[in-house]
Formats: sequence, structure tokens, C-alpha cells
Amino acid sequence: MKHIVFYFSGTGNCLKAAKSLAEVLPDFGLYSMGNAEAPAIGADVESVGFVYPTYFWGMPAAVLRFAKLLRPEELRGKYLYAIATYGGSPVNALRGFAALMKRRGMPLAYGATLKMHSNYVLMYDMKQDVAGATAAADAALRPILSDIAARRENKIGHSLFLANIVNGNFIKSAPGKDRGYRVSGACTGCGICEQVCPVANIRMENGRPVYAHHCEACVACIQYCPVRAIDFKGATQNRGRYHHPDIGPAELAKANKAML
Repeated sequence: MKHIVFYFSGTGNCLKAAKSLAEVLPDFGLYSMGNAEAPAIGADVESVGFVYPTYFWGMPAAVLRFAKLLRPEELRGKYLYAIATYGGSPVNALRGFAALMKRRGMPLAYGATLKMHSNYVLMYDMKQDVAGATAAADAALRPILSDIAARRENKIGHSLFLANIVNGNFIKSAPGKDRGYRVSGACTGCGICEQVCPVANIRMENGRPVYAHHCEACVACIQYCPVRAIDFKGATQNRGRYHHPDIGPAELAKANKAML
């Protein structure tokens, strides 16, 4: 395997972007950053990419944890790049990750941000033009793929102090977000919520989901529930639902559990 892409995805956006890299990178492998261990990266690997969403002006906690598991000696001399997706504004998502990688002796050669459908249903209802947002994201991804295929380099910029504070506060609160989830009688016990959770925070007991309180607030369980049985504090039940139209629950579940 010559190319590895590490990704983190709750609603399929980042998995879709990561999968698209296969168009320009032969001999390609995917690995979820929701996993608790970082795989060994062999000497024959030429490039390593990171694709993840923006959470409150920064990166998800799972991405931060995963980056700290990487072994710098395995990444030296390889083409390293990152794509941070976002719905509102990326702010520090790319800059903060680049700063972390540089501090650990693994500087990124290239970084890009990619606007995709905004889906943090805990805070707002989502726009309905899924087709338009998807088409716009696909178009915006094309030049990024070309840059990566050509191994172009760019300057990413400095991490922003205020954004670090906002993101840090979110990371502290995220593990307990699941205490606000409510499961209605509409639940059929299908187990999709357990399967799509990227950090194994859900287990099924007596046909009902039980949360383990190490949540990432990725909202995969809410968005992928086929009967809308999961709600957050009574605020989301009448809001829309979204996952990337090309990424169904079975594919996300399989990808999140795949091993290199």
C-alpha cells in the first residue's frame, strides 16, 4: 500500500471526501481516526493524508487523540496533507492540526478546507438543498485532488488562540453530550446507531441503545436512525436529518471498522 488516508466521519461527508482520493492515488487504504490505535506505517508508504470535519472552530477530540498516537519516525520523508471539511467556517480546524503535527515533528506539506453540507443538528435545523451542497462540494474537491496528485505544497498559516479556546471548551463538553440524548418508543432495536458510531460509544442492551459517555457529538446516531427515534433534549425531533447521500449506514459502519 503506497497511500494511506486517515479519516474521521460522523455523517459520511469526510468518508466521501476521503474515498474520492482513490481517483488520484493508486494502491490506496482508508483507516478511521476513531480507532484507539494508530497502525504501523511502512517504509513503502509514499503519502499520508488526514480528512476530518470542523467542530467548533477546530478539530474533533478523536482527531487530536489520534494525531498524538502517530509515530514521527514512521512519517518522515512522506508527503503529508490534510483536508478539513466544514459547514460554517473552518477557522482553526486546519491551522490547529497543522500546528500540532509540526510540533510533533510531522509537518504537513499541504492543507485544504472543503465546504460541505452543514449538519450539526443539535444546534440548528439544516438547509434542505442537499443536492446543491453536494454538487458544490464535489466541484470544490476537484482542484484539491489535483493538488494532492501533483504533491503540491502550500503554507497553512498560524493557529488562532481564540479558536483554540472555543474548540477546547467544546472538546471538554463533548463526552457528556450523549446524556442529553433521548430514545423514543419508535426505536426498533435495529442497531444502526451502534454500528455507525465512530468511537464505539453505543452498545445495544435489550434492544435499546445505551451510551457510554465518551461521545464525540458527531450526531451519527441521530442522523442515521431510520425511524428518527433519537432526539437531543427535545430540540431536534422536528429538525431535518442528513447524511451524505452517497454514504449509507452499512458503508460507514464497515469503513469505521476496517483495518489496514
